Amino acid sequence: MSGSTLFPLLVVGRGRAGAALHAALEASGSGEVLAWSRSEGRELLRRHLAGSKTLVLAVSDESIEQALDEHVLPAWHAAGQGQHPRVALHLAGAWPSSRLGALEPLGVSLGVFHPVLALAGAASAGSFRGASATISGDEAALAACRALAALLGLRASVVEDEKRPLLHLGAVMAAGDLVGLLHLAEEVVLGAGLERPAARALVAELGRSALEGYASRGAAEALTGPVPRADLQTLSRHAEAARKSSLASAP
Repeated sequence: MSGSTLFPLLVVGRGRAGAALHAALEASGSGEVLAWSRSEGRELLRRHLAGSKTLVLAVSDESIEQALDEHVLPAWHAAGQGQHPRVALHLAGAWPSSRLGALEPLGVSLGVFHPVLALAGAASAGSFRGASATISGDEAALAACRALAALLGLRASVVEDEKRPLLHLGAVMAAGDLVGLLHLAEEVVLGAGLERPAARALVAELGRSALEGYASRGAAEALTGPVPRADLQTLSRHAEAARKSSLASAP
C-alpha cells in the first residue's frame, strides 16, 4: 500500500498522540488528514467517515470500545452507503487489533499502529522521524501501518497481537520507569546539598551519557560505577549514606 492510498485519513481523538499524529501527517503533505473529537458532534464525524479510507483511533486505551460504541458506529451507520474507511488502526501498544472487533462485521481490516515515543500534542509532531513503531494486524492493516510509518519516518517492527503486553512492558520500563529512577536520583543528589536545577542537570547529563553508551555498546560494556568493579567499600558507603539521609524515612 502506498502512502497515497491511506488518504483521506481520519484521526479520532485530539489528545497528545492524536494531535501529534494529525500535525505530522498534515506537515507531510501526502494527503487530506481529517480530525474529530467528541466535542465536535456526530454530524461532522458522519461526514468524515463517509469520505475516509483510513481510520486511526487515537483515544485512551480504556476508551476504545466506548469511542466505537457511542460515536464511531452510530455515525458510520448514519453515513449509509458510500466510501468508508477500509482500514482501522488504534495506537494502544499493549492491546491487540481485536480491540477494534466491533468494526470487523463491516468488512474493515484491523490493526495496531503504536509509535514508541512520548508525544505531547501538535508541538511534538517532529518527534516521529527516526523513532520506532510497533505494528500488528491483518495483511491490509500491516500494509497501511508500513505506509504510515514511512510517511512519518518511523522504523516499523511487526509484533504478534498476543505478545503486545510483553512488548509494552519493556517500553514502559525504558521510558516511564526510567523517568521515575531519574527522579529518585535527583532527590538523592538534592540530599547532598545541590539546588534542584543543578541536581536535575547533573542527573540528566549523566543519564544521557549512559543512554548513549548503551545504544552504541550494549549493557555489558556501557555499565559503569561500583557494581561492575565489585567495589564493595563504595557500595557500603552508599548504603550508610542512604540510611542516614531522609531517604530512609521516605514512604
